[in-house]
Amino acid sequence: MATHHERLKSELGQIRYPASIIACPGPYCAIQGQSFFPGGKGNPGGNIPVGGVMYLGHNFDKVGGFNRSVERGHEENLTWRVIRTAVLPVLAERHIWFTNYFMGVVEGPSNMGPLDQSADGFADYEADCWEFFKVQLALQRPRIVVALGKEVVRLLGKSNRLDIPSWMLGPSQAFGPLRRIEHRVQLPLVDGIHETLFVAAYHPSFGRSAAQLLEVKADSEFVASLMGE
Repeated sequence: MATHHERLKSELGQIRYPASIIACPGPYCAIQGQSFFPGGKGNPGGNIPVGGVMYLGHNFDKVGGFNRSVERGHEENLTWRVIRTAVLPVLAERHIWFTNYFMGVVEGPSNMGPLDQSADGFADYEADCWEFFKVQLALQRPRIVVALGKEVVRLLGKSNRLDIPSWMLGPSQAFGPLRRIEHRVQLPLVDGIHETLFVAAYHPSFGRSAAQLLEVKADSEFVASLMGE
């Protein structure tokens, strides 16, 4: 039987990438240390933690950042500094699968903000990433999915995705009031219906000031309370 990572590697090959986004160059999960999937394995163990927490980011990085992380052996940026400060002291890393909604890496100067959805082929790409997200759900069977930041919430909240009305945000609507509210969702996966909790949280990169860092930690503590930790 194929391991989780063998299955993921195979499924990644089915994704149709649009202009300016490519599959991660180099070997599968080339970053050996702490890193979000698909740049790294998303967890320090050899396999995906089943029944844990899925921390779902928007997209991985640009090509240059990916290559630097491969050379360094781990991701080193604001996101990971805040994760070490405000997430991992509260939630055990062995229970978390750090991953992203959009696969691949960006060919361009920046990895910040939403991707260019007007790019040629983007609709097919997003549909493929949605199907791949469901593969990740089927493998991990997470008790909780933590949607990191406004853009991930907007992606998942759409009527053809999770259909969470409060997550159908307009570009100028406030994100903060959506945090720390659990949504119980049933999704049809390849081997049947899976029920999980979805929670909105600030992206770790929000934690630039002491007050913002406390908000990220409060989100982590809420997730820990749902997990019984």
